[in-house]
Amino acid sequence: MKKADIKVSFSCNNNCKFCIVADKGRHKKKTTQEIMRDIDSAKTSGINEIIFTGGEPTIRKDIFQIIEYASKTGFNKVGIYTNARMLSYPEFTSKLVKCGLNWCLVSLHGPNDNIHDSLTQVNGSFRQTTRGIKNIVESGIEVMNNITITKINYTSLSNIINLIKSLGIKYTNMTFVDIMGNAFEFREDIVVNYRELQPYLIDAIETAKGIDCFKATTENIPLCILGKFWQSARENDFARDKWVFNEPQSNSIDFNKSRTESKFKKKSCLSCSLNNKCEGIRKIYAKIYGDEEFKPIIKQVN
Repeated sequence: MKKADIKVSFSCNNNCKFCIVADKGRHKKKTTQEIMRDIDSAKTSGINEIIFTGGEPTIRKDIFQIIEYASKTGFNKVGIYTNARMLSYPEFTSKLVKCGLNWCLVSLHGPNDNIHDSLTQVNGSFRQTTRGIKNIVESGIEVMNNITITKINYTSLSNIINLIKSLGIKYTNMTFVDIMGNAFEFREDIVVNYRELQPYLIDAIETAKGIDCFKATTENIPLCILGKFWQSARENDFARDKWVFNEPQSNSIDFNKSRTESKFKKKSCLSCSLNNKCEGIRKIYAKIYGDEEFKPIIKQVN
């Protein structure tokens, strides 16, 4: 299945401490016409699914026009990656769905307002996001969740999973923070050691497995950290043909190529039983924190 990620703007109504594009917020915004050209380009390239990302797509005044245009262009799926704060307004959510939105990936990073709001740096964002999730779930379209793993929330992963399940979501992806943008600036407060994370991550995966009709995956987690739960890695299911449309006048980029180029493997990884399935370690993580914590799994893991 071919997929496209169209970045409509780097502006956002949150200022997340882990945001990888926060330093791009003042970049030139795409016009409606430029986004429509991206949509047309995606369609002529044979792409089946499209998601609008940012920044925060829902703060654009033309978001309804963009969604409607994409829907009428004929994609199987038309979605947004959102913090869901604007979706806390029922009329806004209803109009998006009527325009053709049929799936949504929502970011929720804490089990309560103390943790979530401290990460977004916006008081009240937790309350708006959870209300927005309820509205979009009630609309009947497909809703998924993303949790960015940080030093602030990693001990609460299981609690976040229980919360999103109670809100009606059946899938979550736990993504280890990319050390870029705000995440680089706040790295001492944001980036957790993988081995320190490991028991809490495993507990979260086991919590998800204990919930009927619920799925949890991970992203940016080397498989030696996941061990017997290596099949939870979302990289196993990534679309092998995904394209990202970034800033105005820029060429689209191959998501899978750009992602794997940012990783490497240690010599000892060659002896790991999961070597041929693992994408490796983020280069920037190892540059800052080293790579001693990553140990090969010698025993075969099913």
